[in-house]
Amino acid sequence: MKKLILIFVLNIAYCCVKPDCIKISKKYEGNGKYYFESLGNLGDNDLNSFIPTTLVTEEIFNKYKVGDKYCPEK
Repeated sequence: MKKLILIFVLNIAYCCVKPDCIKISKKYEGNGKYYFESLGNLGDNDLNSFIPTTLVTEEIFNKYKVGDKYCPEK
């Protein structure tokens, strides 16, 4: 539960600073919501840079696999 609250807070804090594209390192579902996680964006050489969890629709969640490139619409 604490993890979901933290993810929600980070999503709100970084809602306007999303990368153009991410490489999905983890996918998970919680409370009927679907999430992608990534470390670093595709343009970064620093793979330790933090990218907030991305909330996606079920359709998008099912369309992508871990390791895929995901580019959210702007």
